[in-house]
Amino acid sequence: MDHLNTNRCPAAAHHYSSAALAAACLLLGSCFCRSAAPGPASGHDPLAAATNAWKEVLQASEPPDPPDGWAKQAPTPKDIERFHRHVAAATARAAGKARRFYTRFPDHPKALRARVKECELLAIAVHLGESDLKSKLESAQKALRQNPGLNEDDRFAIRSAGIQEIAYYLQFKNYTVNLDDFEKSVREVRREFPRRDEPYELLLTVAKNRFYEDQMIKARAVADELAGSEAPPLIVDAARAMVKHFEMIGGPVAFKFTGLDGRKVDLEKLRGNVVLLDCWATWCVPCIGEVPHLKAAYERYHVGGLEIVGISSDDDKEALEKFLKQKQISWPQYFDGKGELNRFALEFDITGVPTMWLLDRKGNLRDLNARNDLDAKIKTLLQE
Repeated sequence: MDHLNTNRCPAAAHHYSSAALAAACLLLGSCFCRSAAPGPASGHDPLAAATNAWKEVLQASEPPDPPDGWAKQAPTPKDIERFHRHVAAATARAAGKARRFYTRFPDHPKALRARVKECELLAIAVHLGESDLKSKLESAQKALRQNPGLNEDDRFAIRSAGIQEIAYYLQFKNYTVNLDDFEKSVREVRREFPRRDEPYELLLTVAKNRFYEDQMIKARAVADELAGSEAPPLIVDAARAMVKHFEMIGGPVAFKFTGLDGRKVDLEKLRGNVVLLDCWATWCVPCIGEVPHLKAAYERYHVGGLEIVGISSDDDKEALEKFLKQKQISWPQYFDGKGELNRFALEFDITGVPTMWLLDRKGNLRDLNARNDLDAKIKTLLQE
């Protein structure tokens, strides 16, 4: 199984928000609509009763928020499993509310939407472990597909609900799924709905998570495909940035600057050493989580030829200096006060932090995902 993790801070976001990723937005947009709390029914007015019942369906469909502690410390597999069970149970209850709505109000304008929502919610519950609901899901889907009132959005929501739910949970570290199976499912949906943008977004999610798992050949294949596709411009741009990085592998990275502490840094002059480029920020929780690993690696391998160069995406110089002093971080830092739009990020298309690259002793870029298995990768390059 592959451990999927988009546990990074996207550029243009000064905080780590587990509901901010594009994959999450896909799911929330199609399956979970937020609404105000329902008010009391007005006497025996059927219209008021239906309105309030529909509000209850929407309210029950809201996805439970992940525990607050997950933003500070990565959840364990048991934490993930426990949360999945909680979400599955809540989603199953919401599906029941949707069924009761269209059963009670079969002629209501929202009755069809309630049937669609029931399928969406059951698909999520089944994926998260409520396997006893699978037959109910198949029955509901079969009946719904025969409904002539379905539009394309409804059909897509029914077909892709489980897939988009997986995309939502990719942001949580230790969430596991078979990437080959996931990509196969995404491509099946794309063939069925070739004019929609969402399958392209899901394919970009596939490419990124293959990248995070060091499946670089497969990641590049998907990135190349998207870069030359008719996908929305933002997706094409993101894919082209990935392709650009892949094309840099094996070549030199030229960059020089005066560090925050006044030190002159020139990557060309650091040849002879293995260099770790750490793109990070003090506002990025995953970046902060990597600091102990970086310090340990520096202490272990610096004498053998490891150098670390920090590329800060902060815009608050005082806060950065305070953090460096507090954490006793001694390697040089690039800082120009422009945050995510700093010179290094713009020159090398860095779209999120943390991003860690490794350069070999010849100054050539050897690894775009040094964060994964960092210690072993440093050892390998030092031994060359």
